[in-house]
Amino acid sequence: MKAVEGCVGKLEPCDRPTRDPNGHDRRCRPWAGRRDLMRICLPLRVLPFAIDFAIVIGTFSTMLLATGCNRRAAAVAGMAVSFDGSTGEVSIPVVTETTANVTLESWVKLPTGAKGCFVKIGDANTGYGIGVGSSHTSFDAGNAGNALIGLYENVAWIYPAGNPTVSTGVWHHIAFVIGKSDSAPTFYIDGSAYAATARATPHAPANSAAIGDDRGTNATLAKVAVYNSALSAARITAHASATTDATYDTAVLADSPVAFYELNEENGPSAGDSSGNSNTGTYKGKVAFLNPGPFVSTQQPNSLRKTGF
Repeated sequence: MKAVEGCVGKLEPCDRPTRDPNGHDRRCRPWAGRRDLMRICLPLRVLPFAIDFAIVIGTFSTMLLATGCNRRAAAVAGMAVSFDGSTGEVSIPVVTETTANVTLESWVKLPTGAKGCFVKIGDANTGYGIGVGSSHTSFDAGNAGNALIGLYENVAWIYPAGNPTVSTGVWHHIAFVIGKSDSAPTFYIDGSAYAATARATPHAPANSAAIGDDRGTNATLAKVAVYNSALSAARITAHASATTDATYDTAVLADSPVAFYELNEENGPSAGDSSGNSNTGTYKGKVAFLNPGPFVSTQQPNSLRKTGF
């Protein structure tokens, strides 16, 4: 294995730009927004391996293992994030403002007593979202259930024909495709399509957007994507039928999402956007980072640490 470039062993204030012996910029980022903390970066090179230990010194000391002192926690294939149904969320930019030809997509694993919105683009008065609740109600906290429900905020609750439900305890691929204005959107569960029972046009999203927060979900989510296009049934099927992280990611990126949150971090606060559009999200409240995710037959917690960012 190739040795990894690391930090030289010296004490330095955060945000102080220095260069290591190889000429690499070594600006250390402040820990959780604190600029009064100091950091020691000590390289430990064992044979061809390079491991950097970064010790953060301040009012609360901790140690973290990383491959460099100026990088966020590494993404790990096969991760997922569980939300507490109350405070947990990933705050994201308003990645689209369109009211037509848009797709919301995620892998979802529901607990018993499932509730809440998986992803919502727009604030409390605008936009659209997808989640679950009691059949033909809403995904508000008092309506727990596993019936798939869409929302056009301040316009209508949207229901799929046939009242399909999402079974608990296993992973499902979920998509919500909004077509042209004043048309019926289409719901998908594992590639199977369900037309909405009513036509409507949503308000343009504005001001805020989130994964897991709006009418807080208690689901486990992975690979949330948003597209400025109405994906075809064939493309949804191509996504839903993927059997590995790699093939799924390839299928998603082929359709040019405006944001793609794999939720594959081992901790926060940043939730990376794999679309290439730099729409980075921020973990907030109580979430659990889990491993494995949707492409493994069972899921055991990699860490049950609850984090409040």
